[in-house]
Amino acid sequence: MTEKDLLNNREAMKLALAFDKMAKEYKTTIQKVVAEGKRVTELIQNNRMEAVSTLSMIENLINEHEPDSEKRKKMLSFLDNLNIKGDSKTFPALVMALFFASNGVLTEK
Repeated sequence: MTEKDLLNNREAMKLALAFDKMAKEYKTTIQKVVAEGKRVTELIQNNRMEAVSTLSMIENLINEHEPDSEKRKKMLSFLDNLNIKGDSKTFPALVMALFFASNGVLTEK
């Protein structure tokens, strides 16, 4: 799947907007999640990791990096509400969402 395919993927854009919203609210935690997500994306592209384990990894990173329990609950709830399934159609959308969110977060002053 090319970047152009992902940009034309409605689900990817929907997830990207959702992650971008979450990223602005929880900037520091999401920066850490995204940094790790980029590394994991390479593993997935090389078929070394599955989408489901990636979602678990994101949940673990949120638990690990967000000290505020209320914010942590909100973030995990938000992730659950995205209804991401670990299949090959949804997974690229999740990766692209992380990509867009990271660009928005990491360039923000």
